[in-house]
Amino acid sequence: METASGLTARLFVLFAVGALGQVGGGATLGRTEGFTNPLWTAICLLLFAVSIGALAKMVQEGGPISIIMPALAATVPLALVFIGVFFLGESASWPRIGLLALACIIIGISGTL
Repeated sequence: METASGLTARLFVLFAVGALGQVGGGATLGRTEGFTNPLWTAICLLLFAVSIGALAKMVQEGGPISIIMPALAATVPLALVFIGVFFLGESASWPRIGLLALACIIIGISGTL
């Protein structure tokens, strides 16, 4: 099934896998202990590899890179800020979170212009 812009459900699934891989890889970076912990390093690298693979397949199948990359640039940082603050105990003020969210939204919108 295609949307009006020509994007298929498969492309959306590939994007989700790519974004979740980036978020998962980023969220596990601390546990790698600078890539000295073999198990967490392998998990982190696997998540990033799955992400890159899904994004490469998405582009191969006709996904517009001019939309994919800005969408990733908007979603991945926001998800990682959320994970950092609510699950990893990082501190962040509301103005900082708001500014990061606004920057990501602007990047996302700029990819559609």
